[in-house]
Amino acid sequence: IPANAPIVELVQPARGSAVANAATTVQVSIRNLPSISSFSEVVLKLAWGTATVTGAKQVPNTNLLIVTATIGASGQAGLATSAAYRQADGGTPLMHASFDFLFVRPPPEISPIDGTLAGGSVISVKLYWNDPGTLQYLTARFASSIATVLAITAKDSSS
Repeated sequence: IPANAPIVELVQPARGSAVANAATTVQVSIRNLPSISSFSEVVLKLAWGTATVTGAKQVPNTNLLIVTATIGASGQAGLATSAAYRQADGGTPLMHASFDFLFVRPPPEISPIDGTLAGGSVISVKLYWNDPGTLQYLTARFASSIATVLAITAKDSSS
């Protein structure tokens, strides 16, 4: 890797929102990215989710570019290695800068939150899960009782 290869120095914030389907606006500081004439030339390619670059500004008298982007929620959770590059370079190994972004899985949504004293309440639990194939092993417990799972419906991360 050449000494003047692009380097991501800072991603702020470095993690996404825990709110379901919420996007996160980030600022990514990139040093040594080849010159751009418009922010639309900057690409942030993520392992999970999407990034829409909404602006970029060169810090005067430096080789530092500050990029503003919106990263969508993904339904996935974990640290994703991502890349920043100038569109004209196509993300070639020598001309991209890697960075990590943490996707946070939203907490379960439970509805209704109150049951009856007699029991028998039907409760809907919405989980954000990386691998729907493992949902067959899902169990639920309320106080000391194991609940009967009536149905499992898997949807993609955009729902």
